[in-house]
Amino acid sequence: MSSPKIGKAPVVVKEGDNVQDFADKLNTNRLTPIFTISNVTGEGLPKLKEFLSHVQSRIAVSGIF
Repeated sequence: MSSPKIGKAPVVVKEGDNVQDFADKLNTNRLTPIFTISNVTGEGLPKLKEFLSHVQSRIAVSGIF
């Protein structure tokens, strides 16, 4: 199911998924990565941190500078 206003479909990122692919296509494709994280155990947090390390800054993407 996609959001009608945004037009992006949520995709749950699984442990074996390559987050680099999600980061590279974040601004161009119609998918929104969803990360499941445990506040108690921290499970899933390393995958989210890995993803964030690959995401380009919004300034670099927009071409302002």
